[in-house]
Amino acid sequence: MGDSALLPCFVCGDVLTNAVPDVENQPHGGTEFRTYGCYGSTFWDSFDNQELVLNICDGCLRERTDRLAVRTPSRGFDGTLVHFGDAEA
Repeated sequence: MGDSALLPCFVCGDVLTNAVPDVENQPHGGTEFRTYGCYGSTFWDSFDNQELVLNICDGCLRERTDRLAVRTPSRGFDGTLVHFGDAEA
């Protein structure tokens, strides 16, 4: 723990600082993403509750909004998935 988040930006490699002192990975100016994987992935699909974690800085997210979608939770399995540009803020 320290001033730097545990992981750099996955896209550009920039070192991210922690938004909160003395935490392991709370990137300031970035977002931490976690996944248990996905059926169909040949890279990561955890069977023992391990999460794959990565950070992406806000700048890299902003530059690639055409590649983003927003999922609205629902009682169904997946919820509603909408392209980022069409999602209500």
